[in-house]
Amino acid sequence: MSWVCPSVFLWTVLIAIHSVATFDASEDCDWSYDVFDTKGIHMNCKLRTLREDFSSKSIQDSPAVVDFRITCSDVLFSQSTLNNRSFQSFDALQNLDIRYCKLGEIPLHAFDGLTELKNLTIKTHNSEWATMSLKIIRGALENLLSLEYLDLSLNNIWEVYPSTFCSPTRLRFLSLSHNLEVQLFLQENNIDMLEDVAFEGLGNLRMANLSSNKLVALPPSLFEHSKQLRELYVFNNSLSALAPGLFSKLDHLLVLDLSHNEITSEWLKDDTFQDLARLIVFNISHNHLTTLHASMFISLQSLQILRENNITVIEDGIFDGMSQLYGLRLISNQITNISVEALKGLPALKILNVAHNNISYIAEKAFEKNRNLQAIRLDANQIADITSLFVKLPSLFWLNISDNAIAYFDYALVPRSLTYLDLHKNGIKKLGNYYHLNNVLNLHTLDASFNKITEIDRESVPDSIEVVFLNDNLISSIEEHTFRDKRNLTRVDLFANQLSTLDFNALVLGDDSEIRTSPEFYIGGNPFKCDCQMDWLQRLSTSAAPSASHPKIMDLDSVYCQLLFHQHKGFLPIVEVDRSQFLCNYHAHCFTLCHCCDFDACDCEMTCPANCTCYHDATWTSNIVDCSNGAYERVPERLPMDATEVYLDGSHFRSLGSHEFIGRKNMKVLHLNNSGIVEIANQTFNGLMAMRVLHLEDNALTHLGGFEFAGLESLRELYLHNNRLQFIHNITFNVLKSLEILTLHGNLIKTYPVWQLSSNAYLVSVTLSENPWTCDCLYVSYMTRWVEENHPRIPDATEIRCSVSSDLSPILVVQPAEFSDYLPLLLSTLAVFIILVVIAVVGFVFRRDLRVWVHAKCGLRLCMSRGRFQGDDDRLFDAFVTYSSKDEVFATQVLAPELEQGSPSYRLCLHYRDFPVSAYLADTIIEAVESSKRTILILSPNFLSCEWTRFEFKSALHQVLRERRGGRRLIVIVLGDIPQRDLDPDIRLYLKACECLHWGEKGFWEKLRFALPDVDAPRAVSHCNPSSIPTYERPYGPSMSQKADYMTIRSVHTPTASLWRHHPPPLPSANGAPPNNNAVNGPLSHHPLPPNTHSLLRTGTPGGGPVPNHHLHMGTPTERYRSDATASASDGNRVVHIAGSASSVIKWITERWKRKWAIPSEVRLSSSIAYKASEGTTSSVALERTSLRWQLWCKRSAQ
Repeated sequence: MSWVCPSVFLWTVLIAIHSVATFDASEDCDWSYDVFDTKGIHMNCKLRTLREDFSSKSIQDSPAVVDFRITCSDVLFSQSTLNNRSFQSFDALQNLDIRYCKLGEIPLHAFDGLTELKNLTIKTHNSEWATMSLKIIRGALENLLSLEYLDLSLNNIWEVYPSTFCSPTRLRFLSLSHNLEVQLFLQENNIDMLEDVAFEGLGNLRMANLSSNKLVALPPSLFEHSKQLRELYVFNNSLSALAPGLFSKLDHLLVLDLSHNEITSEWLKDDTFQDLARLIVFNISHNHLTTLHASMFISLQSLQILRENNITVIEDGIFDGMSQLYGLRLISNQITNISVEALKGLPALKILNVAHNNISYIAEKAFEKNRNLQAIRLDANQIADITSLFVKLPSLFWLNISDNAIAYFDYALVPRSLTYLDLHKNGIKKLGNYYHLNNVLNLHTLDASFNKITEIDRESVPDSIEVVFLNDNLISSIEEHTFRDKRNLTRVDLFANQLSTLDFNALVLGDDSEIRTSPEFYIGGNPFKCDCQMDWLQRLSTSAAPSASHPKIMDLDSVYCQLLFHQHKGFLPIVEVDRSQFLCNYHAHCFTLCHCCDFDACDCEMTCPANCTCYHDATWTSNIVDCSNGAYERVPERLPMDATEVYLDGSHFRSLGSHEFIGRKNMKVLHLNNSGIVEIANQTFNGLMAMRVLHLEDNALTHLGGFEFAGLESLRELYLHNNRLQFIHNITFNVLKSLEILTLHGNLIKTYPVWQLSSNAYLVSVTLSENPWTCDCLYVSYMTRWVEENHPRIPDATEIRCSVSSDLSPILVVQPAEFSDYLPLLLSTLAVFIILVVIAVVGFVFRRDLRVWVHAKCGLRLCMSRGRFQGDDDRLFDAFVTYSSKDEVFATQVLAPELEQGSPSYRLCLHYRDFPVSAYLADTIIEAVESSKRTILILSPNFLSCEWTRFEFKSALHQVLRERRGGRRLIVIVLGDIPQRDLDPDIRLYLKACECLHWGEKGFWEKLRFALPDVDAPRAVSHCNPSSIPTYERPYGPSMSQKADYMTIRSVHTPTASLWRHHPPPLPSANGAPPNNNAVNGPLSHHPLPPNTHSLLRTGTPGGGPVPNHHLHMGTPTERYRSDATASASDGNRVVHIAGSASSVIKWITERWKRKWAIPSEVRLSSSIAYKASEGTTSSVALERTSLRWQLWCKRSAQ
C-alpha cells in the first residue's frame, strides 16, 4: 500500500495545476495557488475604485476563489459603489477583505450567495474624507450565516441598526473601532469574546448594548477609547468577574446594567466603581453577591437607583456619601434585618424596595434619616410588628407590607399622607381606628384581603377611601351605615367572606345629592341565607333606575342563598328565588294594632307551637308553621291564625274532629300525610276558604261519607293515595269545584262510580290504579267507556285492573293498544317512504342517464313533451353535421356510418361531404340548418382554429341558432381536450344551452341517439350528394301526396350554389297527361315564354352553350307531385319558370316584381296538375316547401 499515498498526492497536484491553468483572472487582479493547499485560489485585486459594473461575472471561474482581497487606490478620492449580488457566484469564498474603497452604503443584497463566508473585513477609511460615512442597510448581513469574524473599523459609521448583527449566529469577533457611532446594538448574538481594541476609535460612542450574548469577561482596556459612553448594558451574559480598571475611564457613564450574570462579591473591590461619579442607575441584580462592602459605592455621589440581590447583610454605613441616591432596590435577597445605621447615609432616598427577603426585624428608627421616602415595598417578608416604623415619614404615599405576619393594625401606625396601603395576606383580625382618624386620613386605596377580619364598621373604612378590597376574609357582619358618607367610594370587594345575611342599611351610602356615582359592590361567594332581610337584593336587581344612594351589586347573578325552610332546602341563585321564600324565624309576634297580646286566646298574636319552627316573610304574607314529625296526637291549639302553610305530617292523629282548623282563613297548604288518620269528621276543614293543597296520603282512611271536604271550594290538589279507602260517597268530590289533581291509587276501592268525576270541570289528573275494582259487566262497561274518553287525564289508565276473586289475578279494565302491534306497519311505512325518497333523489340526480337508458332499451322518452320541437316533421334531414375539414375522417368514417347505417338510420347532411365547392358558405349553412331537425357541431381544437375563425361561417351559424332558437336543436360533440380559456362567449353559451357530448364517454351512442329525433320506420340512407340519388326513398303516403304543398322551380341558369340538386321533373302537358320523358321541348309548348326561352332551356345560355347537369332529387321516379300554378319571370339575363301552389306562386311573382324583374308570362292556375319526375337535361329545381325562405334561396341559386 506504499504507492497509494504518492499516487493520490500526484493526482491532486495534477488537478490543481489544471484548475490554475484554466483560471482566468481580470487584468487588475493576480492570483496565487498553493499546491500543497488544495482549498482554492487566493485572489488580490487592485482597483482605482469599486465601480458599479464590478461583479463576479467579470471573473471567470469565480467559484474556485476562497480568499478575495479588493484594494482601491488610497490616493484618489473617488466614491466607490457596491451593488447587490456583486459576489453571487463566489460560492466557495471564505475570506473577503475590502480596503480603501470609499463606500457610502452596503446594500441589502450585497453579500447574497456567500453562504461559506467566515471572515469579512471592510475598511473604507472614510474618515479621510470628512463628508463620507458608511451606512449598513438593515438586513445586509442576515444571509451570512457562517460569519465568525467581522471587522468594520475605520469606516466613519454613524449609526448601526439594532438588528444588524442578530442574524450571523456564529459571530465570534467584532470590531467597530475608529467610527463615529453614537449607539451600538450588539445584543442577542453569540459573541463570547471582545478584543481590547474592539472599540478602538469609537471616541463618540454613547450607548453600547452587549446584552444576551456569551461573554465571560470584558478586557480591561475595552472602553479606553470610549470616554463619552453614557449607557452600558451587559446583562444576561456569563460574566463572573470584572477586571480591575474596566470602568476607570467612564466618568460620563449614567446607566450601568450588569444584572443576570455570575458576578461574585470577591470580584467587587473598593475601586471597581470609583470613577463612576455621574452614575445614576446601577443594576447588579440576579448575580451571586452575598455581601456589600462599606466603601464599594463611596464614589457614586450621583447614584439614584441601585438594584442588588442575593445579599444577606446590609453593613452599617455602606451607603455613606451617596447623598443623591433616590432609588434602592434590594428585592429577592436574603436580608434578615435592617438596622438603624443601614440607611442613614441616604437622605435623598425616595424609593425603597426590599421585598421578597427574610426580614423579620426592622429597627424602630431605621427610616428616621430617610424622611423623603415616598414609596416602600416590604412585602413577602416575615415582619410581625410595624409600630413606629412609618408614622414619621411625612412624604410617604405608597406602602406595601403585604404577605407578612402582621396580626395587629391601626390607622395610627401609618402617616396621614399615605394614599395607597396594601395589607393583604397577613393575620390582621380587625382594622383598628382607636384615635378615630376617619376624617384626617388621605387613604384612597386599601387592600386588606386574605386576612382574618371578622367584622367591619364605620371606623374600619376611612372617609377618603375610593377602593377597598376586603375579599377572602372571615367577615360575618357589617354594621349599619358602614359606608355612609364615603363620597369618593367607587368599589368595595366583599367576595368570599362568611356573610349569611346582609341588611340593606349596611350598604346604604347616603343622600343622592352627596353621592357622585353609585359605587360597585362585589358580594358573591358568601354563604347567604334567603331570610327576609335579603329580599332587597332581588328588588334592587329589578329596579329600573337605581338611586345613587343605593349600592350597585355587580355580581348579583353569581350570588346564591340557602332556603331556610327545610322542605325546600338548597342553594339557589338569589335572582331566581321567589319572594315568598325569603323567610325569617319567629317564636312569637304581636302586630302593632293587636291589643290582646297580653291575654290568652288572642287571635292576632302569632305564637309558634312547641316542637315547631315558624317562618315569615318580610310582609308576613307567608307564615309557615313546620311541625313535621312532632309526634302530635291532636292538632296544636295555638296554631297561628294567619298561618299559610302548615306541616303536621308524621304525627299520630287517629281522627280529625269537626271544624278542627276553624278560623285559619289564610291557610293554603296543609300537610296531614303519614299521620295515622283513620277517620275524618264532617266539616273538618270548614272555614279554610283559601285552601289550595291538601295532603292526606299514607294514612289509614277507610271511607269518605260525602261531607268531609265541605267548604274547600278553592281546593286544587287533593292527595288520598295509599290509604285503606273502601267506600267513597258519590257526592264526596262534588263540592270541590276547583279540583285539578286527585290521587286515589293504592286504596281498596271497588265500586266508586268514577264517571261522577266528570262534574269536576277543571280536573286534569286522577290516578285510579292499585285498587281492586269490581269486574261487574255493567260497571266495567261504564268505567271502560269513561276511562277511554278521559285517557289523557288518567296517567295510570293502562294499569287499572278489576278483580273477580282473590284467587284469580286482576284483569285489565282497559286493554291499551300495544305499540308493538303497530310497529311492523310503522316500520314498513317508514321503509317504503325512505326507499321512495332514495329513488326520487337518485332519479333526480341521474335523471338524464335514466332517460337515455329508457330510450335505448324501450324507445321511450321520459318527461319530454311531444311539442318540444315543433315543425320537425316538415324538415328534410334528420341532422346537419358541421365540422372542421381536418376532422373529416371522424365525421365521414366514424360518425356518419354509425348513424346512417345503424338502427335506426338517420338522414344526414355533412358539411364538407355534401356542400358544393363553389357555394356561398353563409347562405348554404343557413339553409342546411333550417332544413334539418338537428344540428350536430363537432367541436375540436381544429374547429376552433379553422372554421370558427371564418367570419361567414361563424356569423351564419350564430344567426340561425339565435334567431330561430336553435340552441335546443343543437348537439355539440366535443372531440379532444379543449381548455376553457380557448372558448369564446358564444361557444360557452352553446355548451350551456344545448346538448353536449364528449367523444369516448360512456354511453356516447345512446346519448347521441337520444338527442336526435325519433325515426318512425326503417328507411334507406340518403344524403344530399347526387351519387346517393338511387338509394334515397322517401316514404310518402297517399294522403301526404295529396296535402303536401310543393313548389317547382325551373331555371335556365345553372344554380351552382344550390344545396339540393336532383333530376328535374318535366312540366305536365296542357291536358294534364304525363309528360314525354324523351322530349325536352314538348312539355313547354303550353307555356307562353319569351322567344329565346326554349333555346335557353336546351343550351343554358343565349349562345346555345351546354348546360351543366345539376340535379336535385326530391323523390323516386314514381313519386307524384302536385302543382296548382305556374309562372315565369326574367331579370334580363335569365328566365325562371316556377310551378307550385297558387299562393306561393303569387307571392314569388310579387316579390320579383318589387325587384323590377320582367314578368313576360301570365300566372296559370290549375286545380290539379300532376306529373312524374324523370330524366332530363333541363335545369329545374323541385322544392318541398313554399315558404319565403325557399324563394330567397331560389333567387340566390339563379344568380
